[in-house]
Amino acid sequence: MQVPQEFQSLIDYAETVRKIKDVPAKPVPCMNVISVGGPGTGKWAAALAYGEALQARKFIKNEPYKFDCAAAVSAGQRKRVLQTMLGQAAGGMLIIDNAHLLADQAAEAGAILAAADCVMALVGNRTGIEKLVRGNSTLAVKFPTIMDADNRAEQRRQDELRQNIKDAVTLTDDMKVGKPLQFRKPEFLK
Repeated sequence: MQVPQEFQSLIDYAETVRKIKDVPAKPVPCMNVISVGGPGTGKWAAALAYGEALQARKFIKNEPYKFDCAAAVSAGQRKRVLQTMLGQAAGGMLIIDNAHLLADQAAEAGAILAAADCVMALVGNRTGIEKLVRGNSTLAVKFPTIMDADNRAEQRRQDELRQNIKDAVTLTDDMKVGKPLQFRKPEFLK
């Protein structure tokens, strides 16, 4: 998957800072991202593509770590595993799937995320993640970029529909006034 434009602009910014300051690549605080949307809209894949792009440009030292909050049984277990994963991901990146589940303990989880020493991607539904980020003013600053996968998925569906209609309704060249319309069968139906 291609890196979403919202995330690509962060990479470009970091590259520019690196060139101006003539410093080696390293994560910058504003590289944290949020990817929200419904199930199957590509939010996880977008965050992963972003992490791979950061690794390819040597902003992070290894491939992104992944943590699924839904895998933890309780809120307390979620908090402990999150702290462990953030420690392992130091200097790298941690993609936190189903991050909206952290909203139940927004203050504690927010403090843990605010102290993290890695690039983070919060992936989940908009309502829970907004509750989590709003509950901690530091997080609001640490996560400046959001990608709404629902809007992107809807745009892709609309574009595909337009193209399918265009393919299905291709008129023949020899149409004359009064002749019935002739249509060709589109490729996707063959």
